[in-house]
Amino acid sequence: MVHLAAADRVLERDDHGGGLALSAQPVAVQIRDERSGAMIRVKNGSVNEDEDICRPVLRIAGPDDAVALMKLKQRLDEETSFMLLEPNERDTSTQTLARHLEDVSRLENSVVIVAGQHGELAGYVELAGGTFRRNRSTTHVIIGVLAGASGQGLGTSLLEEAKRWATTRGLHRLELTVMAHNHRAIALYERMGFVHEGRRVDCLLIDGRFRDELSMALILPGPLLP
Repeated sequence: MVHLAAADRVLERDDHGGGLALSAQPVAVQIRDERSGAMIRVKNGSVNEDEDICRPVLRIAGPDDAVALMKLKQRLDEETSFMLLEPNERDTSTQTLARHLEDVSRLENSVVIVAGQHGELAGYVELAGGTFRRNRSTTHVIIGVLAGASGQGLGTSLLEEAKRWATTRGLHRLELTVMAHNHRAIALYERMGFVHEGRRVDCLLIDGRFRDELSMALILPGPLLP
């Protein structure tokens, strides 16, 4: 079953009266197919197949995604210095990654969510939950989006989906680290409700220069895990 998002019209400025008026122009929204878990693009209440072909959809990754996810991570290693690993430092075994995704699928406080179409991934977010009773309601966030897909709201969509997933499972805290000079990512996290908790000075050596790292966290509403 597909649940449609409300409202397929937008408000626009009325040049004659100076106020706001309803516009009948097509408005695209994303909704979730409850059976597949995929995000589907809908325009004016109906699925727009042409646009859905090129727009990444969000879904939970499984072992079959190991090859595509490894390719994505290697591309991120190459094109950005904002991820921890440098090129050629990553374990590129897709078998190991497939086992990791299988293990994650059995956990209630961990998940890997990917964004892509037809086997090609443009971004992902991973929540790695604590392994002990005292910290299992806390999960660490790792997120990566390809440069070619940036500026399109994909990072926001991934984090929103991660928050939704964590909330439905009763998790209490999302935490992450971000390089202090990664201003674009910091601004995104702040918009999503993350707050600053600390700073690690000169903890990373990047391109011959020591850099600081910030700690940020978001407290979710709702009950804790039993």
